[in-house]
Amino acid sequence: MSVRYYCGLFLCFFLCCGVVHASENEELKKGFIENCVAKLNASEILCSCSYDNYVAKEADAAFSYAKRTYDIKKPQVERVLKNQEKYFEQDETVDNDLVSTVCGIYEDLQDYYDLLSKDSVPGQKMSKEMAQKTKLATDKARGEVHNLLHAKGVGSGSYGLLSTEHGYCRVKKELKDLEMGYQEAIKVHEAATSPDAALNDRKIMILSDPQRHGRVLDEGKRAGCGG
Repeated sequence: MSVRYYCGLFLCFFLCCGVVHASENEELKKGFIENCVAKLNASEILCSCSYDNYVAKEADAAFSYAKRTYDIKKPQVERVLKNQEKYFEQDETVDNDLVSTVCGIYEDLQDYYDLLSKDSVPGQKMSKEMAQKTKLATDKARGEVHNLLHAKGVGSGSYGLLSTEHGYCRVKKELKDLEMGYQEAIKVHEAATSPDAALNDRKIMILSDPQRHGRVLDEGKRAGCGG
């Protein structure tokens, strides 16, 4: 089938999801306002403003936490990477291609770990079969990396950082995950503050519970909602 066909399917799926989210949010807001007016004796304007204030406030709080975590952790991880990379700069046997190959091997190993974990039960001890599979995969990956580093004649300092999945590659991946996580947080915040935002479970739990609507209304009044 053509690329245009698949693009059409994706666009249709995206638009349908957007319509569903918008519809769900409209129903949630409608239910909140109806209860707020009937049970709390507040105006529709005040109730609507309080709802919008609460959603935006929760979204801002979540984003602030994500940004604070990012701002603290990123310099720390970058500092560790910089100190580790000093060994590579002094070792002529280490280049970008070698580091990329080694980290690629350990990324594949992590993917395998993730695949195995799908069959595990949270909180339960790893089964004997899974533990054996994990050990075999780990030994295989480390063996490949050892042979590669040994063939290149990599120095002891660089070898120590590259030889296991817990070394340089892990720190590098941590920085990559931090960057990706922060970018995702930005997207989530933008979506959560848009008119057709998809609300998270915590917001839905409070906004759909009439007994908690008074709390939302109080926050709206403190934020300056009137009417």
